[in-house]
Amino acid sequence: MIVGGGPTGVETAGALGELISHVMVKDFPQLDVKDTRVILLEAAADLIASYPDELRKATFKLLRRKNVDVRLNTKMENYNGQHVTIADGSQIETHTLIWTAGIKATEIVDGLGVDKASGGRVRVEPTLQLPGRPEAFVIGDAAFLAENGLPLPMLSTVAIQQGKSAAQNIRRMINGKFLIPFHYKDPGLLATIGRNAAVARIFGISFSGFIAWVIWVFLHIYRIIGFRNRIVVMFNWMWDYFFYDNQVRLITKE
Repeated sequence: MIVGGGPTGVETAGALGELISHVMVKDFPQLDVKDTRVILLEAAADLIASYPDELRKATFKLLRRKNVDVRLNTKMENYNGQHVTIADGSQIETHTLIWTAGIKATEIVDGLGVDKASGGRVRVEPTLQLPGRPEAFVIGDAAFLAENGLPLPMLSTVAIQQGKSAAQNIRRMINGKFLIPFHYKDPGLLATIGRNAAVARIFGISFSGFIAWVIWVFLHIYRIIGFRNRIVVMFNWMWDYFFYDNQVRLITKE
């Protein structure tokens, strides 16, 4: 069972569904995987809420095709190691729970004594400085900054851009120059849901299915450091794609 229908949750659900249906049935024929289910719980009415509506709907359909049991408007209240208790009082038996329902800021911000927003994040100025403490900068998942009325997501792309902006502003502060407000440059949205399935939004255009998956493959290979590493990864991915030769190892009591 996976709790949380954000990008991490849908990617994990798609990968597990594919792992069970294509890899484990071949590598472990003695296992009865017919009774194995992948359940994805999401408390909200949609998956990947930060994505456009057409991509949210496409994600739901792609997961259902991979035999993932998607349950929206379903909030988990408790887990005792054997059963998940839902907000309506019902229970679902599971011995494996994967939490992907979000993160919170590091506990170090609790000692700052400043105003905090959702997720324990610290509200910052547009220049990424703490209000009333211009010598202190906060970036990444610890910083809460809104643009166009919406808070910036807790993503690595945001943190990387904020890190560069904060470094530039610190240099400008040392040199006695005015500071530049931070503006997030959205590089696009991308989530893979297993083989031949992904959703993407690049340059304002939405893609889903195989085309989005191809975009995901090429972008990941492009961002790998070193030409030799790119060739090795591309060869390994091609081998896995055609032969389903993913290595799976289980540690048992026997």
